[in-house]
Amino acid sequence: MFCCYKIFYIKINYKKRFNIELITEEFYKCCLKSMKILYVEDDEIIRDELLKFLKRRCDVVVTANDGEDGLNKYKNGSFDLVITDINMPILSGLDMAKQIKELNPKAIIAITTAFNDKDFLLSAIDIGISKFLIKPIKTKKLDEMLKAITEKIMLRKENERLVKLQNQYKKAVDLSSIVIKIDKDKFITYANDKFLDISKYSLDEIKGKSLCTIKHPNSCELVSKDMIEKLSENQVFSGMVQCVSKEMDSFYLNMTINPILNEDNIIDEFIIIAQDMTKEIIQQNELEKLRIKNLKDTMEKATNIKIESLIDPYQYLQLS
Repeated sequence: MFCCYKIFYIKINYKKRFNIELITEEFYKCCLKSMKILYVEDDEIIRDELLKFLKRRCDVVVTANDGEDGLNKYKNGSFDLVITDINMPILSGLDMAKQIKELNPKAIIAITTAFNDKDFLLSAIDIGISKFLIKPIKTKKLDEMLKAITEKIMLRKENERLVKLQNQYKKAVDLSSIVIKIDKDKFITYANDKFLDISKYSLDEIKGKSLCTIKHPNSCELVSKDMIEKLSENQVFSGMVQCVSKEMDSFYLNMTINPILNEDNIIDEFIIIAQDMTKEIIQQNELEKLRIKNLKDTMEKATNIKIESLIDPYQYLQLS
């Protein structure tokens, strides 16, 4: 894992455009230093010479004598880059590279070779090798290659870090909230398990359906009108919405609907984060029914007492 992500910085030039400087010399050296390299070469003289060059730049450089040795060391280690010769005993560099790619399709492999044959290059490209160094290796060319690979690895690791972080955020939200995604035409494109559980739909059943599918016919018209107006104006909507499940059961969602804009500030989709308020609404309704019943009983009792007092005022006064 690189320690250098914080060296990323953005400059704003006088035209107010963003210029991202990916690699400064200091940044390159820092990232390269933390790389783990597997270097496979059967020629001892070439191997020792290149090893000294690599050791001055990287903290971890592991060497192997042939393709079989290199494959075993790759299986037992964790490497950011493999540099390998082609013609080696027991297992060639290409065969080793092919097996490494089967183990890890994302593996970055660079080949050193004295060949400049078209068929060889095509075979290497088919395996997934995009970096080549023609022998005798020039240190300037090797440095350029290392810099390009360092940038590629750094960008990939930063992307993996962001994806991992995004997945953790998604997991946290999914565990605590109902999540629905709709496209700009208000058709459902995604719903998490919490929504599927309460709505009784499967994901395949609900995908492609209008958001109106889950809106209860008795849903408050004012709320519906406010939702439509807010979404049409790219504004955030928040409110309680009465919904209906596949089995025609009512449930209530406290929704927040956010527009998701692209780089041109045009809506790509909407995301709905909601809380299930069904129990709370049912309890409120039951309490309201109970309040109305108690009020009705009190009024009936008061009415009866008044009627009785009018019929027999003396009896009423005596009872009082």
